[in-house]
Amino acid sequence: MKYPGIVFACLLLSSHSFAKSGDFGVEVDVSTVGLLPPRLETVTVATVKPGSSAAKQGIQPGDKVVSIDGCEIPGCSAFKAKKKMNKKPGETATFEVINQDGEAVSIILTAE
Repeated sequence: MKYPGIVFACLLLSSHSFAKSGDFGVEVDVSTVGLLPPRLETVTVATVKPGSSAAKQGIQPGDKVVSIDGCEIPGCSAFKAKKKMNKKPGETATFEVINQDGEAVSIILTAE
């Protein structure tokens, strides 16, 4: 039952879930394993909002997120990832990313 987990995780990590919180300016494609709790298997950047914190730091569609504030992917609980991304405007989160060139980079994004 991989697909229900994907839908569930996308709802957890979507920008709509964070309407009251800050936004990093990035939308992701997520795959999960397990149901209770769902665990992130992959997180890939789908779109980057122009002028956002993510765009300013060089995040590109296709980049692979391998850690969110120390929560390693694969393996991080979708609930824990949501909590780590639930920031107020001005707060930061550290993302470890494998970019299009295959380089591992650590990027600090500020919620807007």
